[in-house]
Amino acid sequence: MFRLIQRLKPPQLRKRHILNPYVHTRLASNMSVDASTIVTNDSVITSNPPGKVNAVVVLLGWLGATHRPLGKYAEMYQKRGCVTIATTAPAGSVMFPGTSAVRELASSVLNEAASSINRVETMADNTKVPLIVHAFSNGGAFVVETIENLIQENSQDVERTVSNPGTVIEKDTKLQENTQLAADRIRLGGQVFDSAPAMMHLQAGVTAIGHAIPGSAILRVGVQAVFGIVAALGVVYARATGAPGRGVVFWDHMQQSNLGCKQYYIYSVDDELTDAKYLDELIAYRKEKGVEITAIRLESSPHVQHLKSHPEVYNQFVDNILEEAGMHASSN
Repeated sequence: MFRLIQRLKPPQLRKRHILNPYVHTRLASNMSVDASTIVTNDSVITSNPPGKVNAVVVLLGWLGATHRPLGKYAEMYQKRGCVTIATTAPAGSVMFPGTSAVRELASSVLNEAASSINRVETMADNTKVPLIVHAFSNGGAFVVETIENLIQENSQDVERTVSNPGTVIEKDTKLQENTQLAADRIRLGGQVFDSAPAMMHLQAGVTAIGHAIPGSAILRVGVQAVFGIVAALGVVYARATGAPGRGVVFWDHMQQSNLGCKQYYIYSVDDELTDAKYLDELIAYRKEKGVEITAIRLESSPHVQHLKSHPEVYNQFVDNILEEAGMHASSN
């Protein structure tokens, strides 16, 4: 039996980021739960008899994704003995970066992931459970970027307190603990990028908005126009100040990311939003840096539709990820 429970939200979270543990994915889909609500299904822990939990999986949706399409991926992992945590960044924060919404969501995801990890490791037959972060398109990759920034900030804070015991850092202690736990467990699991990351440029952004707002033509064109103006102003500002633009900062982060975990990529040559050429270069660069990577390069498959277009390939892809995560966990 599944229950819909709404936890009291931490003070820094907005109402739309209410955490909902123990929610059946289909229930969330049918109830039209807001896409940025964090929906967790940990029924595998309390299955009868209790089964071994293979991983905690965070699913970060693409621009415009709802819990209905994300639910297909959640169920795929649940059938393989995983706890799933699904959410999508608010559309405005993806189209117009710079707001606090993505950071708030990333903090909530870290807290929820740590809560699930603790519950699994307490109740199930696990010493350490892998954490897998599965991101779709740049909507998911932006949240990954922010999660990594939070982990890096937390690591720097720890180093400061170790080197200077008298240092007082006013931060959420619980979030710090949860961030450290997630950072440790993601090294056992890894990061999965589906149709991501995509090199940021104006045409790709406009096209992505078109996919995310398929209904009203007036609304779609209006949002695309505003996006174009904001993007153009950002370019002008970057040139005037010499500061790197948002796209440069994002891509540099994707190149230099250093969480010490394996990365998995699945993408296609004919994706109209994610240019395979840039992903080829990114993967080659990361491999040269010593990052362990598995990449599946499909010849033909629409953006974030690889599971639908190539179900056998995708399911085998996920099986391999979980198998490797299990080996990492058993050796630690």
